[in-house]
Amino acid sequence: MKLSYRSMVGVSVFACLVLPAICLAKAEASWIRIYSDNYLYTGQPSDNTTFNTWFWREDATGTHTFEYTGDPGCTKTKPCVKLTAMPDPKADPMPYINGEMYNNSCARKGIGHPEPQPFDRLPDAANPLVQTPIPPQQLQAKIKATCSTRYPYRNNGTPFTSYASDGWNTTTPVTLYSNPFAYLEEEPTWEWYRDLAFNSPYLAGPGVSQRITMEIKAEAEEGGSRGWGFWNTSMDPYVMQFAWFMELSTPTTNSMLMMTVRGGAGKAGGYCVTPVSKVDPGYSVLDWHQYQVAWHADAVEYYLDGKLLARHTQYVPDSGMAFHNWSDNRNYFAGKTGPANFSLKGPKSNLIRAYTVDEQHHEGGGKVAKPRATPATVCGSFDFPTGAKLKGMTKIMEIILKAYH
Repeated sequence: MKLSYRSMVGVSVFACLVLPAICLAKAEASWIRIYSDNYLYTGQPSDNTTFNTWFWREDATGTHTFEYTGDPGCTKTKPCVKLTAMPDPKADPMPYINGEMYNNSCARKGIGHPEPQPFDRLPDAANPLVQTPIPPQQLQAKIKATCSTRYPYRNNGTPFTSYASDGWNTTTPVTLYSNPFAYLEEEPTWEWYRDLAFNSPYLAGPGVSQRITMEIKAEAEEGGSRGWGFWNTSMDPYVMQFAWFMELSTPTTNSMLMMTVRGGAGKAGGYCVTPVSKVDPGYSVLDWHQYQVAWHADAVEYYLDGKLLARHTQYVPDSGMAFHNWSDNRNYFAGKTGPANFSLKGPKSNLIRAYTVDEQHHEGGGKVAKPRATPATVCGSFDFPTGAKLKGMTKIMEIILKAYH
């Protein structure tokens, strides 16, 4: 039987009245892939269009192992990156140990580096990145020299990676935020000048959503933290923003939290947190899982293996953010137990075998109807005083942890 156009319209209207979920699904736009990484780095072309999209940062004794195949989930055709915080048994007191990676700050737009480039404009007095006592010409020279070197950026006893001819990122968008810690030269000389600015290329807002998908497995749950998701790479509690999965551990306990934070003075800044154990009691960070963080203008959604676990509708980030993945030994319970940094007994690693970024565009900038916030979620304001000096992430974590302990 062939239906007329009018008959088909009538059937569609009836279907929407009876099954509104079908119409909602049809109205929601598809996700569009805008970035995917390929961890088979030896197969990358010499211009490094994929490999250098991330900044493989190495703090203290943190390390990165490329093309790792030591786990059944990491194969020769689909290898992993192994990100590790290494113990330092000779150090007393124990220093902060962190293996970390995030969007590369050595950013030049497009293969071939067409002008103008953000770092090429450093001598421009009007450039907001160089409002600093450090001469811009000096910064420009150091950045060009360092970003043009091969991985791993510093000589820590390992040979340079043969398949990375330089450190420039040419494929992701470029949105650089200045980093005041670099201006103060508080970082080691091998990294401070490349941290002049952080690249935070992803931004959700009216009409567009951002989503990152990661396949990750953790090894070892000693004291400290680890996590993955979005962050604007700021330690200032008045501007800090993130949306990520974060595990907090002591030598005897651990908790994986889905955590959304937007900094700010007064009641403007706050958090929403959902423990994964409250919505998935069988979860283990030591198993392979697919993690997703979907960031919309009015909500952040957290998915585990394709299942929506939490939806945070308050304190949604509203500034550009980057991808982050880290493993460290920081003790955020320091006021109640142990030293500032735990002494690791062995390596503490994250295995990453997939990382993709998708965008979703909404016609007319309208908001797409979604489920209500997760019942297991707790939200609260930081209520920071205007202009006070606070201890960055530590202060924020103290407030969040107080809601659960």
